[in-house]
Amino acid sequence: MCGRFNIVDSPQVHALLELAGVKVDNLPTRYNIAPTEPVPLLHQFESRTVLSSARWWLTPHWAKQPDTTYAMFNARWEKLNSSPAWKGPFRHHRGFVPASSFIEWKADSQGKQPYLVSLKDQAMAFAALWDLWEKEDSHILSCAIVTHESDERFWDVHQRMPLVLDPQAVQLWLSDGELDIDNPKTLHIDQPFEVQAIDRSINGSRNKEAPRAIGI
Repeated sequence: MCGRFNIVDSPQVHALLELAGVKVDNLPTRYNIAPTEPVPLLHQFESRTVLSSARWWLTPHWAKQPDTTYAMFNARWEKLNSSPAWKGPFRHHRGFVPASSFIEWKADSQGKQPYLVSLKDQAMAFAALWDLWEKEDSHILSCAIVTHESDERFWDVHQRMPLVLDPQAVQLWLSDGELDIDNPKTLHIDQPFEVQAIDRSINGSRNKEAPRAIGI
């Protein structure tokens, strides 16, 4: 799954944005971003890729009102073509969320040990789905990060992982082109993750300081 992540204003993140055809002067560095918080979303609008701020908890356009009863911050790949919430956005509203790293947890004798997961010298493009909810004078642009079953590179950390797009797959994902629904790994970056244990203080979502590495 993907429940927390970090964005560092870095050359790697800017290179990722430029790959999608977007240039910005800066992207605020943020740590321990949690569901329901605003996140940067790259998506198509009027035949071009734009950078918007979206709520990280998808509200379908057909919902009567915004609701957090059901977990809508991750979209399971296996349900993208069947779930009423996912199948429309999967066909027409695909985007990606830039990230420098994400946080995952493993259970141990003391509770849950957090780990920082990153790529060497490269930012991450989390595959995302988005939708626009509108009612009278209110509107909410929101998104969910796509996850799939972990492969051998990540299985010992967690059984699920975010779909981190290969740079060559970014434009395909952003378009309305057909995708191989049976195999998300054709889109996933073919690069090993770097995994580092970090201080448990990051477990609290209100802690917005940079993760501190520890030795185990």
